[in-house]
Amino acid sequence: MNSWDYALAYNEASGTQLYSTADIEKFKNGSDPVNFPNSQMLDEIISRNGFQTGHDLTFTGGTDINQYYLAVGYLSQDGVVEKNNFSRYSARFNMISTLTPKFKITSRLSGTSSRIKEPLVPGGKDTYLMDEGIIQTAARYPSVYTTILPNGDYGIGPESMGTPIAWINSPSFSDNPIWKFSGNMNAEFKTHKRFGFINYGGL
Repeated sequence: MNSWDYALAYNEASGTQLYSTADIEKFKNGSDPVNFPNSQMLDEIISRNGFQTGHDLTFTGGTDINQYYLAVGYLSQDGVVEKNNFSRYSARFNMISTLTPKFKITSRLSGTSSRIKEPLVPGGKDTYLMDEGIIQTAARYPSVYTTILPNGDYGIGPESMGTPIAWINSPSFSDNPIWKFSGNMNAEFKTHKRFGFINYGGL
C-alpha cells in the first residue's frame, strides 16, 4: 500500500498516533521524499519482462540393424528480477540394435548442463536467497522507508540492513552450474516359447 495508507493503518492497528496528520500529508504530497517517501519496493525489484528463448533439434535414422534417435536443445530464460537467468543445454541419444532376429539391445543416454544466476542478499541477514530474501522482503517492507536517497545513497530500511533495492544492486551474486547424466541399456532375447521373451535386464 502507499505510505500514507500504511501510516493510517498503523495508527489504527496500534492505537497510537505514531504518524501525525502532518506526517501523513507529507507522505501524500511528496514534499520530503527523504523522510516521508512512498517507496514501492516490489515494483522496483520486479522491473523487467522475463524473456525466454528455446531451440530444439531432432535427428532420426539408421539401418535395418541400428536405428537411432538424437535430440539436442537449448533454453534461456530471464527472470523478472534483474541479474536473474536460467539456461540449459540438453541432449538425448537412443539406439536400438537388432543384432539377430532373436537378440535386440536398446541403449539410452541423456544429459543436461544448466546454470542458475541470481542476485543474493549480502551477509548480515538470515535469509540470503533471492526469492526468500529479496522478493519476499520487498513485499513485506513498508513503503515508509526510503530505498534510494537523492544523493544516490541507499536507505537503511526498517532493520538497518538496507533494502531489497540496495541488495539487488550489490555485488552479492550466485552462479550455480548443475550437471546431470543418465543412461541405461536393455537386452532382449526371444525364446521359442509361444508367449513373450526373456529380458536379460538393464544396465
